[in-house]
Amino acid sequence: IQASRGATGWPVRGKIESKFDTSRGLSGIDLLAEHGSVVTAAADGKVVAISNQIDDLDAVIVLRHATGLFSVYG
Repeated sequence: IQASRGATGWPVRGKIESKFDTSRGLSGIDLLAEHGSVVTAAADGKVVAISNQIDDLDAVIVLRHATGLFSVYG
């Protein structure tokens, strides 16, 4: 995963599959992109977890950013 420059950016071009909605338990957004799309980290961060055994995803990478936020890529 490559870090973007500057402020937090979009990690991949794709369709917004689900939006942030705490009333439905959604604490982030899901982006649907084509298989093989290049994914860029939303901001600089440290990899804190990697797994290939989460639901139907091929692999999942979790980054912790300096702001204390996490971003999950899968």
